[in-house]
Amino acid sequence: MKNCEALIQEEKARPCPVCESANVKFTFEAQEFLYGVGEDEVELTADVHIGTCTECDFQFTGESAEIARHEAVCRHHKVMTPREIRTCRESYGLSRTAFAALTRLGSASLARWETGQLIQNAANDSLLFLMKFPENLERLKHRFSPDADKQMARAKEIQCANDPATPKFQTFKTVSSELAERAADFELNPPSVQ
Repeated sequence: MKNCEALIQEEKARPCPVCESANVKFTFEAQEFLYGVGEDEVELTADVHIGTCTECDFQFTGESAEIARHEAVCRHHKVMTPREIRTCRESYGLSRTAFAALTRLGSASLARWETGQLIQNAANDSLLFLMKFPENLERLKHRFSPDADKQMARAKEIQCANDPATPKFQTFKTVSSELAERAADFELNPPSVQ
């Protein structure tokens, strides 16, 4: 996920999506929007980057506005924003896999929280908040094992396990005749013996 500042620079370079004019003026405006359903519905406010075409008066927003609205929802729920979570993890120089191994959070969940696909629950948010303090990182490192540094190194080694380019299964270069015979006789669902 690109950072908001980079997205804003890209948005400033875009022409009007209606008339394709390059004469677009960008401003930040407080935008109110509804969040929730029924009795839980609330009105939130986010400062969004809005483009206004000086030729046709069309107004539009980009991805940075979605990020601003998502951050407003996070503030409403009193949880860390995706940017805060990513910044916390990166401040320790940890990959998602290593951070997830240390905190016992799911790597996929961490990725979803960092990219804004999901908002973490309050319990996980509390753990993430406590991870902002280096002494808590050290406490977790040494909680389960005096070999914590080795475990962190191992987590970094298996970091590529989530990379689709990395093979998930090891293949045999040579196969023994016994293994070849067993493989030939193998049936996933053998017929029942009567």
